[in-house]
Amino acid sequence: MVAIEVISASQNIQDMLIKAECLIQAGVKAVRTVEPYSRTVFVTTDAGESILHNQPVASEGVQIDFKHIFGDP
Repeated sequence: MVAIEVISASQNIQDMLIKAECLIQAGVKAVRTVEPYSRTVFVTTDAGESILHNQPVASEGVQIDFKHIFGDP
């Protein structure tokens, strides 16, 4: 199972990353936390966290091209 969270203007990134860690501890394989304003994707897995900017993200057989979603040429 993979979860994707999109942060809204009223949410705090730290709170969302804590939630991502809780989801991992509950058995979710990967959580992608999307911060659309900075076009950043935080990928949380049981191996840790990585930060990606405007590039495809793949895990658990699911690939999403966030550069395309963000509308970058």
